[in-house]
Amino acid sequence: MVIAGGAVQIPLFRHRPGQTTRFGIESVVLRSSDLPCDVTCAASHVIEVAGTSFVPLEGVLAAVYRSEGRRPIRDLLRDLVSMVPLQASFQNPAPAGGLIPAAEEKGYRLAKAARDGEDILIELGWQPAENASLLHVVNGAMHSRSPEKGVWIESPIPGVSALLAAELHRLLPGPPSGILSDCGWQYLNSLPSIP
Repeated sequence: MVIAGGAVQIPLFRHRPGQTTRFGIESVVLRSSDLPCDVTCAASHVIEVAGTSFVPLEGVLAAVYRSEGRRPIRDLLRDLVSMVPLQASFQNPAPAGGLIPAAEEKGYRLAKAARDGEDILIELGWQPAENASLLHVVNGAMHSRSPEKGVWIESPIPGVSALLAAELHRLLPGPPSGILSDCGWQYLNSLPSIP
């Protein structure tokens, strides 16, 4: 991690609550005594082991990126994924090519979609490298009769999703309908409505 005074190496730890075998970004924690900055996160996210406190990597990244401009979060996450094999929570992602080229070139993907009558819900992910797992970014909601009035549904929890969503909105401002490609619209139109 690079801070104002230079680069710092901080050991990463894996937190495995329960019997989960999935290893997502939410499983990466850091020893709070190793951190070069203050981090605010929910008390329920702090893990205590043998008198040592660990905090989620997502909270640390949110604190660091909130305090100073840095290289794009996508670059940092690519470096992380090259060292730590993270797994996504998406079971059946949408077909490739669902977003416009400007979004796809930056690694953003249409991850999932659902249709409830005329309401359309989408979930975007970000893929650090080809064949890598998707990380959740943001959800969007729109109505099939007026998709241009769609809205983004931001995560209220500071973390990687919020950082990736903010970067996406800087790159491609506008409603969710503006980021979908023709292929994405064909996929959405082919979805059955949720009963």
